[in-house]
Amino acid sequence: MADVDICAFCCRGECSCTPVRFFVIVSMQRSGSGWFETLLNSHPNISSNGEIFNRVDRRKNISSILQTLDTLYNLDWLTSAAKNECTAAFGLKWMLNQVL
Repeated sequence: MADVDICAFCCRGECSCTPVRFFVIVSMQRSGSGWFETLLNSHPNISSNGEIFNRVDRRKNISSILQTLDTLYNLDWLTSAAKNECTAAFGLKWMLNQVL
């Protein structure tokens, strides 16, 4: 795997070939996840996008979930230059009450 040029998969104009890590904060209500997400977003290289599945139409089936995730990750891919630094980690928060 060392022979694979990882830069071919992750380079963006504003980044120096640093792969973006994706994450999900799985949480319950009133657990401090909002505070944790605020801490993550205070870092210039981390972007957490909140509860994107709070709308039922975004989580009604696997196709709608995948479409929502594609939209979310494409937004970061295309607009990450809005931040001062390259995005190192990008994610969302999924509350346990937001099940299929």
